[in-house]
Amino acid sequence: METQWILRTSGDPLATVQKFLHSIWMRGGLTGMLVPFRNPKTSDITLLLAQESGHFDNVDPFAPVMIGNAAEMVAELACQHSHDHYGAVLRPCDARALFSIAKRESFQLDNFLVIGVDCLATYPVDEYEWRARKWGGAEHLTHAALQFARQGGILAYRNRPACQMCTSPMPDAVDVSIGVLGLPTRQYILVTARNAVVAGKLQWDEITNGIAPRAVIAQHDQMRRILAERRTRVRERMIRTLPVGLPSDANGLAEHLANCAPCQACLDACPIYVDELATGGSGGVSRDAVTRWLASCAGCGLCEDACPKHLPLTA
Repeated sequence: METQWILRTSGDPLATVQKFLHSIWMRGGLTGMLVPFRNPKTSDITLLLAQESGHFDNVDPFAPVMIGNAAEMVAELACQHSHDHYGAVLRPCDARALFSIAKRESFQLDNFLVIGVDCLATYPVDEYEWRARKWGGAEHLTHAALQFARQGGILAYRNRPACQMCTSPMPDAVDVSIGVLGLPTRQYILVTARNAVVAGKLQWDEITNGIAPRAVIAQHDQMRRILAERRTRVRERMIRTLPVGLPSDANGLAEHLANCAPCQACLDACPIYVDELATGGSGGVSRDAVTRWLASCAGCGLCEDACPKHLPLTA
């Protein structure tokens, strides 16, 4: 069975994805699905464990705001309910953080259906809230982001630095992925199953609109390359303009973290933070601990969002 198929959206990609996720929940026999949920009264985006059909009417995985990395919540569910079947809708950085935690803590995700979505970049929370008020609601921001998905998203300098320099905005190694970047989302989007077993279990041929033409797959792959090149240039520019005196290697960062104590807001916000990075000990922070931390970085930028000194931690 082919694993890359299309969903025809009939002008409303968000509603199409909501229906698709509901179908996965039903056909996959999932106990629940962790989803980004938009409160219909306040427009706030929160993480919700969807366990009712009505919850999917307000799922919004493309809302251009980072509400916190969902990896820790998924890891907790996976550990506490290892014999139950759950699912989660994750941004690429969420998924990377989850896989890093699972590797570190040696637990399996065999019973967890990880659904990744292309990330259309995010605004800082205050910017997102201001734009939602200005444009008449959060849903308009999602529709605007999807409208520009074909061009690789809205080229906004107001996006969070982590998004501006992210070279991997498409999910990898997930069970199901929902692709919108590079595609005319008002016509169709691309959905991919990890393998034929997943596609068969979810009855892919019944919940999609057919096998994806090669041209559609090529469009999506081309945008992956374009964004990687574009954002690599942005990242290099950001690094070149870093203020003098900031740490430039693992030793420097270890010293910086030790001297920055007792704040640790960046570490508290990090989904892959480990206790050995705590700066309260007499021995300070070890270079090896910092190196392992950096090597596992998911690129979510939550550390920078949390920093009270507004340090450019992502760069």
